[in-house]
Amino acid sequence: MKILIRIPIISVISIVHLVLAVSCTKHPQYNLSGKWRGTVTEKGKSTLVELSVREHQGGIEGRFKILSLTDNDVDKGMAFDIVSIEHSGDKLKFIVPITGKVDDDAIAFELSVQEDRLEGYGHELRKGSKKIPITFTRQKQN
Repeated sequence: MKILIRIPIISVISIVHLVLAVSCTKHPQYNLSGKWRGTVTEKGKSTLVELSVREHQGGIEGRFKILSLTDNDVDKGMAFDIVSIEHSGDKLKFIVPITGKVDDDAIAFELSVQEDRLEGYGHELRKGSKKIPITFTRQKQN
């Protein structure tokens, strides 16, 4: 004897919509445009940095700027274009080529994107370099 259970088509469609809605909101694609500030602390020394991001026509471009250093203001105000930018869902990766090219001294960032925060770490591409934690906070627009 077969027992046939009938589920109304409306219920099935509702369940499919619910699953799609949950899967689509799990990792929203945030708009990263704007200025973000963070502090990098390494060996007891802090550096205030700024990340300027602009999204356009499906692409992203940006600059990384050193705002202040605790022990050496020689580099203060230096800015670098960011390259190799990957933004997918709640993940953002990019490289800051400090010497003007992607070499061992370039800094790679891997960040988790939240609405007004970017959290993760940066490290030199040099083999064996230490990962330094950083949190960027979106700056309010005037």
